[in-house]
Amino acid sequence: MEKDVLSFYLKAGETARKAVELTRRSLKEGVSALDVVMGIESLIREEGCAPAFPVNISIDADAAHFTPVPGDDVIFRAGQVVKVDIGVHCNGYIADTAVTLEISTSTWKKLIESAEEALTRALALIRAGTPIGMLSEVIETTIRSAGYKPVENLTGHYLGRYLIHAGGNIPNVRGAASGILREGDVIAIEPFATPGAGRIKGTRFGNIYRIREPKGEVSPDLQRVYDDLRSRFSTLPFTLRWAPEMDPGSLSQLLRKQLLMRYPVLTEERRGIVSQAEHSAIVTREGAIVYTRD
Repeated sequence: MEKDVLSFYLKAGETARKAVELTRRSLKEGVSALDVVMGIESLIREEGCAPAFPVNISIDADAAHFTPVPGDDVIFRAGQVVKVDIGVHCNGYIADTAVTLEISTSTWKKLIESAEEALTRALALIRAGTPIGMLSEVIETTIRSAGYKPVENLTGHYLGRYLIHAGGNIPNVRGAASGILREGDVIAIEPFATPGAGRIKGTRFGNIYRIREPKGEVSPDLQRVYDDLRSRFSTLPFTLRWAPEMDPGSLSQLLRKQLLMRYPVLTEERRGIVSQAEHSAIVTREGAIVYTRD
């Protein structure tokens, strides 16, 4: 990997670590989810990077893809299990990390630790030539040995420049992947654990969007809106918190013309509590540079 590219990854990782530290300080009973995500995203920008996607705040059975917008009244309550998924990019080079915190209680400590331990064991196996299936097997075995189920239809993934999901996946269950890790690959390992069914489904639309490639003619006015969004966010997900000037009519037209995709909030099928842990790593011949970890 070229030195300047590595420096961008390392800077993104350093900023992501600071964002997680802020998250741990900020998540408290009675605090607004909107205040937390805006504080995290402000820190990322102050560090000279940018959010790679809106900070995800997923509570209890929700596993991914919720971010608050102005007017939301989500306030953290005691006993909630909160997943905070943070993406940072520097010049398009992405760090992706996540932490699970329980508000004011420790009822789900073992569940949270099972995802964290699965992540630690998988990271220890990373080096050029490691079969991806080996990572999946250790994730599944670790979570099941703790008495929980891995979420089988959520996966880790490869990272690319301005791409959160750059091709291949790293499943959390055995038998779902082939191939090997190669030197220079950049990956995010992302175990999810639950006492529920071990599967998620889209339950409602959230507040996260991504630009799609045009498939036909659009009006000049709509084209201008589309071009503006594309110039600002490229291929990365965004939220209307970042585009407050967007009017509902233009948003509806962009969705109807399939110029935008809208991410559904992903919820555990049996509404089991979900925990998540995630780090990003660069594959080397000797091991891994886990650049979102201290």
